[in-house]
Amino acid sequence: MFFRLGRARPQPLLEVIGNPRLEAAHAREAAAARARQAEYQAQLPKAAKKAVEAAREAVPEGGPPSLLR
Repeated sequence: MFFRLGRARPQPLLEVIGNPRLEAAHAREAAAARARQAEYQAQLPKAAKKAVEAAREAVPEGGPPSLLR
């Protein structure tokens, strides 16, 4: 374990040395996660619009039935 200046905790040797392949893999995973999140955020308005349209179609033409009749 190594205590490095400016670090809150001791670090193992492999973390101190670094691993470029592992860091590249983490960067790829993060980029893929950002792309999935952006795609999901783009689909949200479409899904909400479909839900509203489905709810409108489910209601009878005269409006919802009254419970006071």
